Amino acid sequence: MRESAGDLLDVLRLQIVTGALQPQDRLREIAHAKSLKSSRAKIRDVFARLEHEGLVEARPNAGVRVANPPSAFKRRTLVAVRRTLETSALEQAFAEGIDPLRGALSDGLPEYRRACRKGDLSEVVRLDMSFHRTIVASADDGALLDHWLPTMSQMLLRYSRHHALVESYDEHAEIVRRIGKGDRVSAVRSLRQHIV
Repeated sequence: MRESAGDLLDVLRLQIVTGALQPQDRLREIAHAKSLKSSRAKIRDVFARLEHEGLVEARPNAGVRVANPPSAFKRRTLVAVRRTLETSALEQAFAEGIDPLRGALSDGLPEYRRACRKGDLSEVVRLDMSFHRTIVASADDGALLDHWLPTMSQMLLRYSRHHALVESYDEHAEIVRRIGKGDRVSAVRSLRQHIV
């Protein structure tokens, strides 16, 4: 069964964010269409969407290449923007009723813990992005997602700041614990500190 363009986008995004595809690696339509069992038209669409997210660069007569990591300045700016988007969404979720968000985030924690313990970086990245996407999507019918996704993707998540991947799980679990206690201030503070 062929994957949808959204599935293909997720696959290539994960390959870039986890480092399976390195900066300046060339992406070839034909090769990716064959390896992902898709059409060239779908791959072309995925490349365009990845370019919109800032993960690839398309240049005339040079093809499509994985973008370089953000500069230190750009990364600091992306962190500030992402913190604002996610903490604003969490504040709104508290204002609208936090229970649906708490439930959705809690449901994903066991799978996240397993992936962290196994050291499955690709799965950790996928679940980490899903956790944060859930927070952003909870506010105003996901109105901030179009701004959040390129910001999140370009940050090229840094799990190297943790001694072990399970520390990332612990931070997520703490955010959910504070949400569960109904402690808006400390939940927002924990989320803000988690985004670096």
